[in-house]
Amino acid sequence: MEIFKIGIRSHLRNGDSIIVVILVCMFFPYVVAYVKNLEPESLTWVSGIMLIIGVPPPLALHLNYYFINKGDVFGYMFQERTIVFTHKGETSTFTLDEIDHIERFMSFNFAAGRSSFLAWDDYNHTVIYLKNGQKFVVTSLLVYNLNLPLEGKKIIVKKGFYRWAKAVS
Repeated sequence: MEIFKIGIRSHLRNGDSIIVVILVCMFFPYVVAYVKNLEPESLTWVSGIMLIIGVPPPLALHLNYYFINKGDVFGYMFQERTIVFTHKGETSTFTLDEIDHIERFMSFNFAAGRSSFLAWDDYNHTVIYLKNGQKFVVTSLLVYNLNLPLEGKKIIVKKGFYRWAKAVS
């Protein structure tokens, strides 16, 4: 069984673009000042604007995904085609045959298999709808790319600019 949990690796895999934006903003004034022979302090306002525009949206999305799947465990048994999902201490076990359909929410670039352009392009989430009416949200912090082996008509891909997830009550 392959087991997925939110850990340091998943935070870094999803949040690496946030770190890159912060680093670029930190070094931007010095690089431009060196190239253009200017004082770095005269360019710090540009870095501030870049930080304000580039960090809050992916950070908000990262926190949204974290609080939806905080403490969750997703287990998948390939041979048995069975999923074991623990959410808020409650464990549900179901097979792929019990899935009515899934909705995959992803950015245009992620859906097309292209590299990310914006800091939040790699964030994606999947909502699993079971035939018995239950539904589960699995964010990319828990499982980076939940690509279940289902028939095509059971997979609905929804592409968008910014993929905010809603918790299941």
